[in-house]
Amino acid sequence: MPRSPVKTKAMPVRGPYSYLVEAKGKRLFYMAGLLAIDEKGKPVGKGDMKAQIRQIISNVEKVLKDAGGSLKDIVRIGVFTTDLPEFLKLGKWRSKTFPQLWNYKQQACASTAIGISALAAPVYLIEIDAVAALK
Repeated sequence: MPRSPVKTKAMPVRGPYSYLVEAKGKRLFYMAGLLAIDEKGKPVGKGDMKAQIRQIISNVEKVLKDAGGSLKDIVRIGVFTTDLPEFLKLGKWRSKTFPQLWNYKQQACASTAIGISALAAPVYLIEIDAVAALK
């Protein structure tokens, strides 16, 4: 795994993320924000935050696989959502479903979640970008 969460005394982590992550890969990849779309570019999971997260993470996995990586190579993930309270309510589900990204055992990547007023189209509830470090 190319990331090592760094425990800090000043800021104990209280969620499924790490405040500080050391990236150990030789190749850094900066991923654009991805939406919940299928292979044909059609929206997936209208009105369903879980379905949209699943689709986006599937898309992230596909993009990383093309570069020779996996979800374990992500060192930072950014979330932009029009429904931040719903995203936060899904914390335990996200940790269970995608422990490589969100994890209460402090092996998670650095993470930011930002509530916004709109995304590219009203059907989208969430957009996710990432930084990955591959060997």
